[in-house]
Amino acid sequence: MSTSLLFQALNIRDYQYASARYSNGFTIWNIISKNFRCNNCSSPNVSVRMLKERVISAGNICRLNLLLNVAIHRIYCFDCKKDSIENISFLPTPKARITKSLERTKVELCSMSETEKAVRLLSPSAENLSAPKQ
Repeated sequence: MSTSLLFQALNIRDYQYASARYSNGFTIWNIISKNFRCNNCSSPNVSVRMLKERVISAGNICRLNLLLNVAIHRIYCFDCKKDSIENISFLPTPKARITKSLERTKVELCSMSETEKAVRLLSPSAENLSAPKQ
């Protein structure tokens, strides 16, 4: 279910859920790339070496403060002989620490008036809309 949540809620396609841990009120998901290709020629004939890990904020998903832990890889292509760093498709810029979907949400909230923000953030959730108790 977590891999489908990555795709449906965050629009992250080329990564797969690996594990989760909980720390200081945050849920941290470790995600891994499904396949590696050369950034220059798109060849699958590559050698991959882990470079570092990056923690990326994904915002609140299903009432979880979600962080994504992603391994950044150095990719060497045997076909074009180029060495490059993995391109993370769900980031707005290469060095960003938030996802594209969280960036869109922040921009959307900035364009709203204070009243609209309050209505959106304080609107009743599905569990509060159940039938009244008798």
